[in-house]
Amino acid sequence: MKKTNWRELVEVLGVVSIVAALFLIALELREANRIEYRIAEAQTQIALSERLAGMLAAHARDPELAKLYAKVSAERGHLITATDDSQIQALARQYLNFYRTVQISYDNGLLPAEQLAMHANNLAVLLQTYPGLKEALQTGLGELGEHGSTAVFKPLNDALAEATGPS
Repeated sequence: MKKTNWRELVEVLGVVSIVAALFLIALELREANRIEYRIAEAQTQIALSERLAGMLAAHARDPELAKLYAKVSAERGHLITATDDSQIQALARQYLNFYRTVQISYDNGLLPAEQLAMHANNLAVLLQTYPGLKEALQTGLGELGEHGSTAVFKPLNDALAEATGPS
């Protein structure tokens, strides 16, 4: 009889040990997932910041691009050539793709709300600094479909609504 009691006790201890080990593994996996999430979030923020800084600094390195930025620093004027127009469209698409990437990063949980708001504010500043981009941004925004109505594009949508007046 004692032999059976010892056997049952060892079996119970074995089951408890297995459950405890599984619980510890689950805790370790949870912590590893948290760490990986934070790393991915930080890498996304760094990559977005570097990309935006590169885009904003490009006109300082390239004289042709500097001329283009000078032309879009005012409302569209009569001195815009067909080549300028094509370059402005390309520049607008570059900014739209960047801000769409910001929104997708936010939607996937890789960007906190504060960072999304910061980028939306940056877009508002871009519109104030380079009003000659508005028309090209508006054209490109229409091509984005549902992405064009997301939170990061609110400053652009507000500026366009303001320009067209109440409907």
